[in-house]
Amino acid sequence: NWQRVVLPPDELDEINVDSLYDFRVEPRRGNLGNFNHMGFSVHVAKDGTIWAGTPLGINRSFDGGLSWKRTSADGSSSSLTGNWVVAIAEQEMGTESSIWLATWSALETGDLGGRSGVSVTRDGGETYEQVLVGERFTDFAFDGSRVYVAGRESGLFVSDDGGKTWETIRDFDLESSSDRRIKVGSDVLSVETTTDAVWVGTSDGLLRSRDGGRTWRTFRVEVPLHPEMETDEVPDVETFAYPNPFSPIADRFVRIRYEMLTSGSVDVRIFDFRLNELRRLPSESREQGVQESTWDGASEDGTRLANGTYFYSVDTGSGKFWGKILLVE
Repeated sequence: NWQRVVLPPDELDEINVDSLYDFRVEPRRGNLGNFNHMGFSVHVAKDGTIWAGTPLGINRSFDGGLSWKRTSADGSSSSLTGNWVVAIAEQEMGTESSIWLATWSALETGDLGGRSGVSVTRDGGETYEQVLVGERFTDFAFDGSRVYVAGRESGLFVSDDGGKTWETIRDFDLESSSDRRIKVGSDVLSVETTTDAVWVGTSDGLLRSRDGGRTWRTFRVEVPLHPEMETDEVPDVETFAYPNPFSPIADRFVRIRYEMLTSGSVDVRIFDFRLNELRRLPSESREQGVQESTWDGASEDGTRLANGTYFYSVDTGSGKFWGKILLVE
């Protein structure tokens, strides 16, 4: 069973369970409803306080959701950076805790002076510190005193001193050469920690690090080369390329998948429709198993190739296989 929780309307900063009010609960944009009734994030703190984020600020309840008090950005350095609260997380440090908010500028709500960034409170929401102002964030995770923040197109942000200084990770170094690359510029959308790892969700796959973010392993949906049950959508093949069609501008590179029956070097070459060789990818040592090589859509001299169909060959040492790629801008 579910029960609706009523937050203050836009014109009120708080509502109390022992008072009477006359307003409509309408989580709709503009003049048709209340921005503060549009819930975007929620968190129940260890002290029982309920935190609810909306496009009009952060709402707190100390009595299980019956009464609420809202705080909005007021332009001061001790307030929220912006009104739109899209993520809430609690960092527990012994008997103390801090609440971290991903706060975006919300011009539609009249938040004209608001800026996107992170707002953190260490006194239960009475005052806020503003950090990483100017960036949009979507998630938080913690490992003791270490803070991880998912920064969309700006990467993963890491702090070990409560947010005073930050390290930014945009290029994720891989644990081994057999791991598959994450596209440069992929959005970092989510982050979580477990007892022995930090996990990062991106627009190009899932990442895991067991060494504090120095090296990473990638995980993606695996389409098999040799499925147990062959279908038209998933045929039995020796190689395939994805995404296909492929756009160098939108996709950055195309992945060519194949299987190594034994460890060794692989030779991947790109040809035009007349089978003129255009590019030979760097020969790399690969471990046994399913592997991938990437092509950026350019010829040997770096020239961006025209739209059209291109062929590729993969020589694994155990066999030579062919496939094709449709390149479109």
